[in-house]
Amino acid sequence: SPDCSYNVVSKALEKAKNISINIYMFAHPYLYKILEESNASIRILLDGNVIGGIPLEERYIAWKLSKKASIRYMFGGKEEKIYKRYRYDHAKYAIIDEKCIIESANWVLSGLPVDESYGNREWGVLIEDKNLSNFLLDVFNNDFNPLMEDSIPFNESDFLKGKPNNFSISFFVPHGNYRKKFDAFELNSSFNATVILAPDNAEEEICGLIDEAEKEILVEQAYIQKEWHGRLNPFLEKLVEKKKEGVKIKVLLNYNPRYKSTNRMNRETKKFLEENGIEVKFSKLNVHNKGMIVDNKVLISSINWGENSVRNNREIGIIIENENVSNYFKKIFYYDWNYGKKKKKMVGYDFLPILIIILILTMEAKKWRR
Repeated sequence: SPDCSYNVVSKALEKAKNISINIYMFAHPYLYKILEESNASIRILLDGNVIGGIPLEERYIAWKLSKKASIRYMFGGKEEKIYKRYRYDHAKYAIIDEKCIIESANWVLSGLPVDESYGNREWGVLIEDKNLSNFLLDVFNNDFNPLMEDSIPFNESDFLKGKPNNFSISFFVPHGNYRKKFDAFELNSSFNATVILAPDNAEEEICGLIDEAEKEILVEQAYIQKEWHGRLNPFLEKLVEKKKEGVKIKVLLNYNPRYKSTNRMNRETKKFLEENGIEVKFSKLNVHNKGMIVDNKVLISSINWGENSVRNNREIGIIIENENVSNYFKKIFYYDWNYGKKKKKMVGYDFLPILIIILILTMEAKKWRR
């Protein structure tokens, strides 16, 4: 995003018969409208403890769609005496028949922008493969499971999560200064892929991916937390090790004046990495991405490089091993790395998803461990 993601996602939804969506935040009026008009069987799992509260737009969408779809919140609270399996259900994926979408973007206008001049930098992938879709459907069914105490059905009378009073969703389309640069990349090919899940196996798999680097590591992250529980972030530890081995490393971080806490984290991380010889830049775009390229492999995910995200949240990612795919994302990374050199203005605010469509003949998905 903002280049091409909305068109890819909207077209996939329009043709669907069965849709299962797990998304941290859903406030996108146009995607909501597609689902409202769809004849598909629809299930949606949302996080019930969103930082700052559930947006009115999401509550409105959940209320409207609850008339035809099964909507549940993953929710926990001490007062309610409900134990929640994950700190946040921060995953961002959808299973659409035998296709699946895995991405870094929330379903909001800045994440999947209708107008390509506005939005944040995001990466995403749409994959058509029955085995992968079935695997993710198992994950979804486990988390959605109505028998679990933290899986709460939408209740329109709930004061904080139900139907908002005197509210109608806006269909206003924001505009920005970004100029579309990338089309969706379509590939019909066989390759290996590894699904990673937090908190199950993400830490191990990401460390392992960094360990495999021989020539180049490119990291694009909304933020990176330097210390986890008083110890160095294991991903940073691995980056420093690979730098000492002679691997070329670049790290691109978000820096938005609105986000004071993550700016502090990123300044601290930038200083540490630069002291260890690693190139770091603050992006002139608003980066909500959570991606990495290691030689000919690319990680696309919802996983921030903070301890909570990796060890406590429900997150989903995928590592794709394919030179064509990695080269596509390398072009995007280097465009972002050099963005602003010609005095271009900063892009909008939230997230810029770039989705690729991949038709797969065979795919290997590692089972998650609980």
